[in-house]
Parts: sequence; C-alpha cells; structure tokens
Amino acid sequence: MLPAFGQVREYFNLPPESTVTAQIIAFFFMGQIAQIIFGTLSDSYGRKRLALSGIAISLAGLALTLPDQIVCITAGLLVFTFGFFATHSVASSWVSARTPGSRGQASAMYLLAYYLGSSAFGALVGLAYQAVGWTGVAGSVAALYALGAVAVLGVRPPASG
Repeated sequence: MLPAFGQVREYFNLPPESTVTAQIIAFFFMGQIAQIIFGTLSDSYGRKRLALSGIAISLAGLALTLPDQIVCITAGLLVFTFGFFATHSVASSWVSARTPGSRGQASAMYLLAYYLGSSAFGALVGLAYQAVGWTGVAGSVAALYALGAVAVLGVRPPASG
C-alpha cells in the first residue's frame, strides 16, 4: 500500500517539493491539450461518444495509478488528467448546446453541480482513503465515473422541432 500523501516524496526518493510540484502542475497542460483535441472532434464524432471516450481514458489512467511504481503512477496521472479534462470540456459544452435559450443559466447550474459534487465527493473519497488507502480512492472514483457513464448514456437526442 502506498504511504500517506506527505510521505510520497520520501517513499519514492523524489527530488525536492518544488520540482515535484512543477511537474504535477505541468500535468495540467495535458488538460489543455485534451480540451483542444476533444473540442475539435466534438462536431465530427458527437459529444456522447467523446464523453464516453474521456471517461474510458480517465479510468485507464486511474488503473495505471494502482501499481506501486512511480513510472506507472506518473503515467496514470497524465492519462487521467487528459481524460478528466476531455470529459469535463465535452460535458460543459454539451450543456450549453442543449439549452440554446438559457446557456448562461445552464452553464451556471452545471458549474454549481460540478463544484458541489467535487467538494462533497472529495470529502467522501477522503474517508475511503482513510479506511482502505489508495485502492479505496481508486474504487470510489471509478464508481463515480461509472455513474457518469450511465448519465451520459441516458442523454436523449434533442427533440427536433
């Protein structure tokens, strides 16, 4: 089982925090790339397919974080970040596209749900970490992504009128 978060640097014999922090922040660059790629592809392949692809990519990245090897964890974080931002950007644009008359309000509601959910479930996933460790976190996050996939599959095409 992986050590507590504060001990990770020592556990893996990583360089000082400033270097590690810079590397982790650089992972968010993957998110920007994902948003560009998935934004470009959304009209060609459809938002449902791309949202499900982003979920699958995130789950693959999450699985890569399970082995107790820094190379796997690093690769997993990169893949997970890519998939997360791909899914989030598709979902966000999908909300706006589905509500042409109330885009601002729909976007605000999406962001409210996004931040409330991440706060509430972030706390609950923290409890899973305390109880089971990283595998509890991974299992909890995988379950949330599975619920997200069910929600995506439940989106009906807009009524033509």
